[in-house]
Amino acid sequence: MPGAKTFVFCGKMETMDRILVKAVRLARRRHYARAIKLLEAEVFSYGDSWQFPYVLGLCYLKSGNAGSAFPLLRRAVEKDGEKAGPLLALAALHMRRGESAKAISFYLRVKDFDAGNRTARRGLKMLEQYGGTLTAWKNEKKIAGLYPSFPSVPMSLKTVALALLLTALAGLGYGAVTLFKRGVIRLPRIERPSRDGLEAASLTAEEKNAPAGTEGTFRFVLTNKEILDTFDKGRTLFNRRRDEAARVEMNRILESNATGAVKNKARILLSYMEDSDFASLKDRFNFAEVEAEPYLYRDCMVIWRGMAANLEAGDTETAFNLLVGYETKSRLEGMAKVRFDYAVLVNTERPLEVLGRVTPIPNGSRTDIELRGVAIHEIME
Repeated sequence: MPGAKTFVFCGKMETMDRILVKAVRLARRRHYARAIKLLEAEVFSYGDSWQFPYVLGLCYLKSGNAGSAFPLLRRAVEKDGEKAGPLLALAALHMRRGESAKAISFYLRVKDFDAGNRTARRGLKMLEQYGGTLTAWKNEKKIAGLYPSFPSVPMSLKTVALALLLTALAGLGYGAVTLFKRGVIRLPRIERPSRDGLEAASLTAEEKNAPAGTEGTFRFVLTNKEILDTFDKGRTLFNRRRDEAARVEMNRILESNATGAVKNKARILLSYMEDSDFASLKDRFNFAEVEAEPYLYRDCMVIWRGMAANLEAGDTETAFNLLVGYETKSRLEGMAKVRFDYAVLVNTERPLEVLGRVTPIPNGSRTDIELRGVAIHEIME
């Protein structure tokens, strides 16, 4: 492996190349989407590696995409069946699915070569405590506590240099705080740092002077002030890293009578927005909100619960109808088509939680709602 280094990986000394090391560093900081994107670009470079499917599968698992994690973790075990990490991860996945016997078998495989493994011991104890079923568990936090950790890797040179700099500054800061308390020095006001993209998406004086236009077709008619207020609100939300809420405001601009120049600035800001996962999505939009104004929520990420129906599973695509709100089978909020551009495991007998991007689909006089699937997992009852 180019640039390979040796680390403790799943309890044993292993070599990892720079791509895997970088992905692990990102994942340990919970930047799962970035780690997944990095690894997916290298998928054909690790044909015989068990580490690659394990790290990628664990990223999927911890970001909430259990369906995509399962085949990767299974492949890691097929490549090398004596590594604790993949076996522990598969055991936890089977526990999520209510397949206690399979979970037990994987924990016992770990104990065969690592008798003192604490996670395997905890998993077996939980299964014994709940009588081999998961019905007593009210949420998935206990199962998530059994997920294996990413391996520890040394900090990058950049991080080490920053740590040394911060240590030096801490010493200077101690003296500065003392002087500040005595009134000898005053600290300047520190402004909130701006995100990349804010400057590129700022309006010029000319654009602010006449932001409304009359050309083309539009769904919302806004005054000059409303356009400027909406644009400023979107930029503020973006700088606070509330990208989905900011996207709604930029969509309002794009669907309005704003001038082409203002709309171009909105598109620039949209291009700088980042992906979210189950854990990091800050603003949640329910089905009723999206159904009322689907074009305001175009490309917004949502998390909806429900049951899957009319499953269409293929090697390169998976599609189904999500019965939103029907996870308890007591009420139905609506139905949205969900499409994944890759194969995922979907259990039509269990309630699901889906992370996806809203796509309005014109259908005669109405607009249907479709989700481009990003991640999916089963809800533990």
